[in-house]
Amino acid sequence: MKLFQQKSFKIISIMLIIVILLIFKNQTIYAENPSVESNLGPGEEVFDDLFLQGSEVLVEGHVHGMLFAIGEKIVIQSGAQIENDIYLLGKSITIEDNVVVAGNLFVGGQNVVIRAPINRNLVVAAATLELRPMADIGRNLFFGGFHLNQFKVSTIMDNLYAACYQISVNGTIEKNLRVSAVSVQLSGDVKGNAEIAIDASGDDEGIRIWLPYMQQLNIPDLLPTGLVVGDKASINGQLIYTSAKNLEENLRNLPLQGVVENIYDSESSQFNADRKVVTKNPFVLRIFRMIRQLVGLLFFAVISWKFGKRYISESSQIAISKPVNSLGVGFLSILVVYLGALVALILICLIAIVLGVFTLNQLSSLLFFIGIAVIILSLTVFGILAMYVSKFVLAYWVGGFVLNKFKFGGKNKEVWSLVTGIVLYIILSAIPVFGWIMGVLVSLIGIGAIWYTLQKHDEAGILPDFE
Repeated sequence: MKLFQQKSFKIISIMLIIVILLIFKNQTIYAENPSVESNLGPGEEVFDDLFLQGSEVLVEGHVHGMLFAIGEKIVIQSGAQIENDIYLLGKSITIEDNVVVAGNLFVGGQNVVIRAPINRNLVVAAATLELRPMADIGRNLFFGGFHLNQFKVSTIMDNLYAACYQISVNGTIEKNLRVSAVSVQLSGDVKGNAEIAIDASGDDEGIRIWLPYMQQLNIPDLLPTGLVVGDKASINGQLIYTSAKNLEENLRNLPLQGVVENIYDSESSQFNADRKVVTKNPFVLRIFRMIRQLVGLLFFAVISWKFGKRYISESSQIAISKPVNSLGVGFLSILVVYLGALVALILICLIAIVLGVFTLNQLSSLLFFIGIAVIILSLTVFGILAMYVSKFVLAYWVGGFVLNKFKFGGKNKEVWSLVTGIVLYIILSAIPVFGWIMGVLVSLIGIGAIWYTLQKHDEAGILPDFE
């Protein structure tokens, strides 16, 4: 009876609190035990972090913590107040005017439109990003995507960093502009330096073939390739320009304190001190490339031989005895590793978001950074395995075969077999087309053979058997 009375008292107390809240009509939402909602209406207030999910997510209330939102269409409506960072993931994302964003804004989506000031940094990965006139960025803007358009009056208080296909700057950047793109249209003001790198590969107009399909992503019309400077544009610092073409007439109407012009051409030519083109011999360039590749392979060969001599020998025998199986397993291994890394990244991000929603911010950050570090380390190790170690498998067998034909009887025959095979691989890989195809096949067979070898020594049975 005493336990029942205590529970009854708690239930009655909770009901009284709810009634009082309804009377005063504050519509306050406490997120200590949050439920997944799709909207936060006007007048609603959250005193913790908030997670919203739905096909259409509308936010018009007040969030004192962080805001996480996932949906096809996300709109932060006028009157909304977010006192901390915002994380948005969706197809169409809009930040309307009269929105207070006190923290950083992180956005991943297709089409992003910002109409309100962002107090701190703005980080966007999207097909298109539009900064409307009232979209002032309190610190830095980081953008990766296809199209970025900054309207007039819009101001970025620190730096603008962008890697995209085309960018149009019509507002003000209080510090530095650092851009790598195919098309850059500069009509605004840059108070610091402007570092602009133009990718000359966009001159082939190949992107226009895909433009009709890309317009389904609301991609606007393409800008002219290269750097286009408007009559009213100004750069108070230096212009550091890197491209395959010089600026020519683009600098005539542009008052600058200085210009650093880095003109690069194809690797077969360069400029001498008199700015005359000096053509290099393609055969000499190929020899130097082969030497660099040989040094890299020999470096990893020494390490691999010291720690995995036994495995290289066994893998070479498997590669010769089961080349087709090794080829298939190598291809499957690449798919499993890279797709697995992508799935792991998505899961880590989702788990980190969920932990953040439940106010476990330290655990969320720790899990995220450790997970990302493990994924990067795994991909790095597998990349070394695929690019270098896999080639040693067949190189060791081919080198031994050649030395046996010449009846080589010197010391350290196994080492010289590996070195000889590597040299032969470098020579054959220099043949156009054939060398590329051979390199792919050698890598796939080598990876498959290494997998079989590791599976053979896998006493715990952790590695799966593809057969």
